[in-house]
Amino acid sequence: MKVKSEPRLTEVSKETLEESNERNSTIITKENEGEKVGSFIRNYFSHLIISKSQSHLACKQGQVLINGKPARGFETLNAGDVVKVTRKIEETLKYKEGFKVDIRYEDDEMAVVWKPSGTTLNNQLSSTLEIALKYNLKPSNSNDKLENPKCVSLLDKATPGFVIAAKTESSYNVLVEDLKKNSIVQTYMGIVHGRIEGNENEKQIISSVIDNEECITEYAISKISKTRNGSGYLTTVLITPKKGYNRFQPRKHMIKLGHPIIGNTRYTKQIANSKDKGLYLTLTSLYFQHPKTKENMSFTSPEPTKFNAIRAKEEKFWKRKQEEELLLFEKALDSFENSDQDNKFLIDHIHNDQRPTPYILGEKEFFGNLFYVNENCLIPRKATEVLVQATIDLKPHRILDLGTGSGCILLSCLKNINNSQGVGIDLSDEILELANKNKEALLGDQKDNAKFIKGDFSSLSENKELHRSFISEDEGETTYFDVVVCNPPYLTEKEIKSFSKSIQYEPQLALLGGGEKGIHCYEQISEFLQKCIDKNLIYDRKKTNYLVLEIPPNKGKLVIEHCFNYLKLISIKNDEKNLKRCLVYELPPDTNFIK
Repeated sequence: MKVKSEPRLTEVSKETLEESNERNSTIITKENEGEKVGSFIRNYFSHLIISKSQSHLACKQGQVLINGKPARGFETLNAGDVVKVTRKIEETLKYKEGFKVDIRYEDDEMAVVWKPSGTTLNNQLSSTLEIALKYNLKPSNSNDKLENPKCVSLLDKATPGFVIAAKTESSYNVLVEDLKKNSIVQTYMGIVHGRIEGNENEKQIISSVIDNEECITEYAISKISKTRNGSGYLTTVLITPKKGYNRFQPRKHMIKLGHPIIGNTRYTKQIANSKDKGLYLTLTSLYFQHPKTKENMSFTSPEPTKFNAIRAKEEKFWKRKQEEELLLFEKALDSFENSDQDNKFLIDHIHNDQRPTPYILGEKEFFGNLFYVNENCLIPRKATEVLVQATIDLKPHRILDLGTGSGCILLSCLKNINNSQGVGIDLSDEILELANKNKEALLGDQKDNAKFIKGDFSSLSENKELHRSFISEDEGETTYFDVVVCNPPYLTEKEIKSFSKSIQYEPQLALLGGGEKGIHCYEQISEFLQKCIDKNLIYDRKKTNYLVLEIPPNKGKLVIEHCFNYLKLISIKNDEKNLKRCLVYELPPDTNFIK
């Protein structure tokens, strides 16, 4: 891709002036209805109104008319309104020197300056950096000096950061070639949605073809923070293009990762309650060789203050959300106390020390139906019926059951929800064989509505068979689920030893939750479900989706505090003993999701 070096014009032609003055009116459509006058005229009539101060001035001087009457900048537009700007382009060009430039370095060959957000590099009929440079930089004494300085940069209007300005023709040519070869090292700092995989400061690579050119970008995590929005995390990341010549390369590669940059411009994704805060991407570091002396030049800028401000704001609201959910948990059953000590409520007791009766009989009743069971699967418990009922109450069309075991949860839901479909995943071929046996017995002619697939929590985003299940021509390329339901393992070894010996016959993999407190499986589910959300898998982000989880009553607070903060807790269900056994989370639709 070649750099476009547009000729610099010292004067604007008469034809250009006449054309610009003719484009001075428009009729408001429904798309712009409700927008403020000041904002609209700055965008639509940018050839006449080049700044917020000029829009105020134009309104004050009566140069902005709505339906023939003078307008004020704060007025709201309606569909059908006729907006006219009577300002002449000659008045606009009087302000073309624009603003005072923040100069970080300057010599006879070049300068390094800071470009603020909202400033274009070069455009004859607006307040641009190159026009401002003409009035801010010292004239060069070189024989091949440029009439006007030229910017060597790929920054778009929305992105602030360092810009190299060439003052001579020879330096300009050298710098342009260095930029094309990525010899000018540019590092951006940005805040993206979600939690990027990897360790802090670990350098990672992403590559793809952008506009028919191979592009490679290096990125490294700088900081992870919490948010109540999206997937529950924000990642501050350093982004360095290593190969490629595309001004939107950092944004496009973050989208490819499943972590779009926060912003309200193209190839970004807005964050709730911060839609007017602009782009969270800044070119904060620049390294290159001086085009003439070949001296190494290095420039860095501290993190923008608004970056820390949005992290602090989101962290504050995240903590408030967590406090509200914990209060909901406390109010779910005020009469139940000291649950931390009551391990006896964790599982249903079998009152003997021999092999459990369901394994001897080969069957167990659950939610009004008999299910085949064997020692490869966990015995269905009465308390788990709360999970099934909570799922049925949501009336989902499609259900994903994580760690399906005998299939009792998924099959009970499908049997009680008309025209529903579901997938159960589990690690063991023996378990999947048992689940399919139960499917044949329970669903009969409707057996094709259930599928059992091999997999585990950690493979959710990579499980192609899962993502291609129930695909039809009108449903796109991915199977989405309305509800994810799961009864994860949650016991510790110490807790298992406190129960009757009959529990020793059940598969330990289905009992042991992992970690010191037994909630490791919940943390795994959260991590890998979040990864799916970021990649637009499992859940259709244009709809409301749900997660239904069984919990032990003594660990509900731990799960709420540590695992699913990016979801909204909407309900806590009690079992027949009035113990808190089920959490229902909601994931609201995200109309701004970028695929």
